[in-house]
Amino acid sequence: MKTLVIFITLLVLNSNLFSQILTREQVQADIDTVLNILSNIHPTFNQTTNKQELIKVRNTVNNEMSVHDFFRRIQPLITIDGHTTLQFNAKIYPEIANPLFPFETIVVNDKLYIKNNLSADTLIGRGVEILTINNEKTSSIIREILHYVPGEKKEYKIRKLDNGGFTNWYRLVYGNCETFSLTWQKDDTKNFSFVKGINRQSLNQNKNLDFRILEPDISYLKVGKFVHPRYFMPFLDSVFTEMRNQEINHLIIDKTRGGGFSILADSLLSFISENPYREFEKKEIRISPETQEYITEINDVGNTDGEYFVVKKELHEPVTRANRFLGKVYVLTGPTAYSAATLFVAMAKCYSSATIIGQETGQPLISNGDISRHKLPNTGLNLYTSHTTYYLPCAINDQDGAMPNIEVDVTLNDLLIDNDKYLKFTLNLIRENSR
Repeated sequence: MKTLVIFITLLVLNSNLFSQILTREQVQADIDTVLNILSNIHPTFNQTTNKQELIKVRNTVNNEMSVHDFFRRIQPLITIDGHTTLQFNAKIYPEIANPLFPFETIVVNDKLYIKNNLSADTLIGRGVEILTINNEKTSSIIREILHYVPGEKKEYKIRKLDNGGFTNWYRLVYGNCETFSLTWQKDDTKNFSFVKGINRQSLNQNKNLDFRILEPDISYLKVGKFVHPRYFMPFLDSVFTEMRNQEINHLIIDKTRGGGFSILADSLLSFISENPYREFEKKEIRISPETQEYITEINDVGNTDGEYFVVKKELHEPVTRANRFLGKVYVLTGPTAYSAATLFVAMAKCYSSATIIGQETGQPLISNGDISRHKLPNTGLNLYTSHTTYYLPCAINDQDGAMPNIEVDVTLNDLLIDNDKYLKFTLNLIRENSR
C-alpha cells in the first residue's frame, strides 16, 4: 500500500512532465504544420534552403521529444527574418525557482562581458570577461545562441543579447540551471566561481516612452515601441504642444529600438515634416487563404503577379498639425532599430530634413513584415510568420538598412556604462552649430 501511495504521488508530481513529452507522430505532425504554414504563407521561405533542412529533420525523427527539445530543433531553421519565429510558451524541465544566468551582459567580438552583476559574488564586477559557462567557451555559446535569434543582420542579433537578452536566450537554448560554473578574467588573471541563478523579476526593464527638455532650446523624445494609438497619439500631441509653448528649436528623437504599430510611424513623421511621403515604395503580399480577405479589400490598389499581390504606394500629403515642429530635428538610430523603427527612420531620411545620427538600422530596407500567428496542434507553441515583403523608402537592396547621415561608433565601454554616445554627439553638434 505504501509503495502504491508513493507511485501515485510521483505520478501526480510528474504529470506535467509527461504532458510535455511528444510522440514521434506528434512531433512530425507539428513539423508538417510548420512546413505547410511557411510554404504557403511566408513570402520567401521557399527560396531558402531551410525548407529542405526542415523536411530532413521531420523524416529523421525516431524518438519521443519534449516541447523544449522541439523548440531547440526547429527554431534555428525558421529564423529567416525578425518577424518569423516560434514563441516558446511551455515549461522547461526540471523546473527551478531561479533558473536564469545572474548577469546583464554585453557581447562584443564573440566575447561576453559583465554589465550588471545580479549574483551574490561581488568579485565579478562590470567589464569582467566571462570565458566559460558550465565548462563551455562563451564564444561557442554566443555563436550557438545567434542561430535561434530571429533577424537578418548579425549586428541586430548580437545587440538583442544586450542586458538581459543573453540571459533569456541562454535559458531557451541550454535549459534551466540552478547554479552556473564560470571561468572569468580580470586584469589578465583567470578566476573560477559558482553562482546561483536568478528569476525574471531581477532583470531591468527599459522605459518605452520618454520626453524631456534637456536644455532651454533642446528637447529629447524617446520612442521605443509604437504603442496603441489610444495612448501614443495623446502622448505625442501633448509633447509637441509643450515644445511649441516652450519655443523649442531643436528636437532629438531617439528611435534606436522599436516595433509595434507601424501605422504610427507616419503619425510621428507628420509632427516633424510637411513634405509628401509614403510609408513604403512597394509591398508584395504572398497570396494565400491567410491574406485573401485582405487582398480582396485592397484589390483596386494593386495587381496580381504570380504568387504575390503587389501594391505600389504613391506619395501623399501628411496630416495637418497645428503643433507641427518647425525647428531642427535629429533622429538617433542604430542596429536595434527594427520593424516600425526602421520604417520611421527610412521615412524621416527620405521625406524630411531630419539629420539621422548613429548607425545602420537592424532591418534591411527590403525585407519581410506583417505577422500572422498560428498555434501548433501538439506542442501548443505559437508560430509567427511574415507574409509580405516590403520595399521601404529609398530601398536599394535587401542587405542594407537605413543609413545615418552621420555615423557614430560605439565602444564596449559605452555599452557597459550606458553611455549614450549618439545623444552626447548630437548635443555637442547642436551646441557647436548654435555658436
